Amino acid sequence: MQNLSDEASALEDDDDSIPDSNYEPIDDESSDSSDTNSTASLMLAQTADTNDDELSVTSGTNSPSPGSSAASAPMPNTDTDDNLAGNAGAASDNMIWSIPTGRPVLLNFTKQTGTEPHLAELLREEPLEMFYFSLINDSIFQYIADQTNLYATQVITDEADVKGTYRLHNWFPTDKNEIKKVFGLLSYMGIVKMPNIQAYWSREAMYKNSMASKVMTRNRFELLLRMLHFADNQDNPDNDRLHKIQPLIDKIVHNFKTSYEPSETCCIDESLIPFRGRLIMRQYIRNKRHKYGIKVFKLCSKGGYTYNFKIYAGKNLDQGHTTPTSVVISLFEPILDSGRTLVTDNWYTSVDLAKRLMDRQTYLIGTLRKNTRGLPKDLVNKKLKCGEIAALENQDGVTVISWNDKRNVLVLSTKHSNTTVDTTNRRQKTVKKPEAIVAYNAGKSSVDISD
Repeated sequence: MQNLSDEASALEDDDDSIPDSNYEPIDDESSDSSDTNSTASLMLAQTADTNDDELSVTSGTNSPSPGSSAASAPMPNTDTDDNLAGNAGAASDNMIWSIPTGRPVLLNFTKQTGTEPHLAELLREEPLEMFYFSLINDSIFQYIADQTNLYATQVITDEADVKGTYRLHNWFPTDKNEIKKVFGLLSYMGIVKMPNIQAYWSREAMYKNSMASKVMTRNRFELLLRMLHFADNQDNPDNDRLHKIQPLIDKIVHNFKTSYEPSETCCIDESLIPFRGRLIMRQYIRNKRHKYGIKVFKLCSKGGYTYNFKIYAGKNLDQGHTTPTSVVISLFEPILDSGRTLVTDNWYTSVDLAKRLMDRQTYLIGTLRKNTRGLPKDLVNKKLKCGEIAALENQDGVTVISWNDKRNVLVLSTKHSNTTVDTTNRRQKTVKKPEAIVAYNAGKSSVDISD
């Protein structure tokens, strides 16, 4: 996840972003909730330190993580604005927002996390590399071999393609072991750079090496590359840009899910697979490490394990399944109803998503955009002094918190109330932060670790 200050600009740079019904036009940012028409009650608290220069909600691999926190304590009611008093219970988009009760709904998490028992037992006696082969196992390579053989048969039976092409007449079926060698050579070529493929088999002194020629001949390697396939070309659904790789992705994701039980706190965010070639669904996101590439929505466990992922094929196709809410539900569906906590950034987080997840026994913690639909306007537009906190809770147990460190930060949580905890900033000073923000900072890094 990007630094909070960069999240909005990163989304603007995405040349293929998805509109979502959870967002509405942004109100005048200079508006002040002390206006006489104010309709919601806010709770303000002045933190002990207003000189903390640490950004409240940080992201990215270079962001400082929060220090250890003391036991959380309810924030005292110390309203400093007379205009905020007496307005509890006002409605916003058919929701009733009021002073937080300090009693979030408690969900029990009872899953045993980590490597699945059958695999953990195997890894006790085998090298760690065996875990990789549990994800990309022999059945995956056999599937690729079968699809490659199928495509080769289809090509060879087309006389127009075979005529005058001597190399095709030398084709013979491949198997999983040979496919492993192909991917091994491709990995080797990614490490050892040469001007072209032919150079890896060259006998010239400046190129000569025996690695590739010991694995297979150049003609066989190039023929396998030409025939390499991951799906049946004749099974081509309309408007499916991923049909040639989706069956393989489904098999890999299945192995990801059955090999590891994710942690109690998980994170959903997008990653970019670096790619600068010609591809209609290539994305550009300025604040990513690799700015051009293929966007992937990822669900990651604590520590960076990728449990589930989905490739983004473009906004013009299957829009109903690539809106923020639908992405979250589809990725998290296998582990809903288990008492887990999901952390998301402001592209995904909404009041509607929070309610839907709570209905499925799942907490949500996430940053918010000011124009997210359904937020209490008085809280969003309230100008806070450095260190002040304002919070409101609706009838569904969704708490929205606004906190000013250097600027206002909006956070939603169904797991926390308006409590603060002691943390240590970069100057080694103890300061108070909303507990929800500390939890967000701790949970958001799993996708970055995965990358």
